[in-house]
Amino acid sequence: MLSLPAEADGQFGVFTTVQAAACGWTPKALAKATSKGELVRIRRAVYAAAAHCLDPHPSARRTVLQGAVAATLAAGSATVSHSSAAIAHDLPVMMTPDVPCVSVDRNHTAIDGVHLHRRASSPSHRKPVGLVPVTDPARTCVDIAREAGLLPGLVTTDAALHRGLVTAADLEAEYATLRGRAGLRDGRRLLELCSPLSESPLETISLFHMSGLPVQPRQQAELYTSLGEFIGRADFYWEQFGLVGEADGREKYDGDELYREKLRQDAMLSAGLLVIRWGWATAMSRRRLDELIRAELARAEQLRLGGFLTRAIAA
Repeated sequence: MLSLPAEADGQFGVFTTVQAAACGWTPKALAKATSKGELVRIRRAVYAAAAHCLDPHPSARRTVLQGAVAATLAAGSATVSHSSAAIAHDLPVMMTPDVPCVSVDRNHTAIDGVHLHRRASSPSHRKPVGLVPVTDPARTCVDIAREAGLLPGLVTTDAALHRGLVTAADLEAEYATLRGRAGLRDGRRLLELCSPLSESPLETISLFHMSGLPVQPRQQAELYTSLGEFIGRADFYWEQFGLVGEADGREKYDGDELYREKLRQDAMLSAGLLVIRWGWATAMSRRRLDELIRAELARAEQLRLGGFLTRAIAA
């Protein structure tokens, strides 16, 4: 197979027939490579290598992303946006969309095979990823909250904040530019509830579903004994109860990781703390998570009053 166009590296493996022709591809060669399964025709005059590696993008994310990139190449003035933009920035999305998302000017013609958003575009809202026009992280986060809802918006926004791709000020400024648009109620709450301390979508979802608890936890608390000895870092910590909460999305640990996790939990238990864990099934149910934590808070309070638990110093 001939070499791929150099532009493909900056376009998530996607390239046009014009770019291919510039490095020696003929229409016949493209057709032959496609029939042999070496290339995939994404849309008219746009291709990608079938074996092109896009780690860390899993297959479904890769398919959506390449579809969005192909649409921008075919349309010329389109911008990868919403969930597709989050994937381009390597941010998590609560649900991978069924079709690619792109934004165009209001007077732009239709683009088949994509979820098209018509709105006035501005260069200030774009941040190229490689050679691809993509909405910047702040606009992407607010867009997702407006279209998909508050929790999907928080999943992407918390990750962007945690990685330093956006700041609270960036989000506030983006929100201000959209006043009067649909979906801004969730956009406003997004600014109120987002947290840069959430280290995973599971932690984001867990914190969101804890909103009805009488006592809110601290996130990523570093715990020390009264003598100043480091115990470990907790995903969530109810300091007045001595209760540690761990949102654990992994079904199991392997090898050294399992051993390190065991030592960390043993240190917390030895320090007189109560530790509870939950996974995706519990976190996704507000009722189940609420019932679990309320019960453990009550148990921790009784054990502490009985002298069986202590409260670590949280930094």
